[in-house]
Amino acid sequence: MVKLRARCVVVVSVCLFEKSVPIPEVGDAVEFYICDSAGREPFADACENMWNQPIRVLLGNKSDLSSRREVDAAGAQSWAQSHGLEYHETSAKEIGQYEAPFLSMARAFHSLYQDQIQIIQSLV
Repeated sequence: MVKLRARCVVVVSVCLFEKSVPIPEVGDAVEFYICDSAGREPFADACENMWNQPIRVLLGNKSDLSSRREVDAAGAQSWAQSHGLEYHETSAKEIGQYEAPFLSMARAFHSLYQDQIQIIQSLV
């Protein structure tokens, strides 16, 4: 099994997580390092730097707490689309769709990796 790494900027006072996502159809996995800034405004610049990565996803968590939202789903979707980001909403508490964005990103990274392998092999 091949493990691929997703790049991530580490910022002080931000939680850093590691997650390995298997891609069932190819038997490989992608390893992600995830920074959670919990929506804190001071980390906006660091997040902007990460948006230049090849796989671009905005993930809204805690969708089960709709009464405490500061940004509605339509607004978040619109903002994500205007910045070229794929948008997902999840709820870890309700086990709501939390694997979908990871599998989507893992497949995209795996595809990029395979493309690079083919380019290298064509040079040999």
